[in-house]
Amino acid sequence: MQAGAHPVALDLHQKLLRIWNAIAGENLPANVKTALELQGRPAAWPRSPMPASSSTQREIIHQSLMAVWLVADWPRAAVDMRSRRELRQSV
Repeated sequence: MQAGAHPVALDLHQKLLRIWNAIAGENLPANVKTALELQGRPAAWPRSPMPASSSTQREIIHQSLMAVWLVADWPRAAVDMRSRRELRQSV
């Protein structure tokens, strides 16, 4: 922000907010683990009595991660890695 990169900061905020809105809920820890798992990171089951993310929650989290290019929709579309690298460099 000190460098005056307000548009970049706003873009990053909007991406993070989309993910936060997808994982927020009564079972937040389980949803965080689901988000990690969808990104290829190992994540254990949530401890009792915390329920795991439902299939609906899992899909919402997956959609939010795809929207900000953190996961790919492999079965339906190929990822243009050049565009992905450019997006990372712009942030």
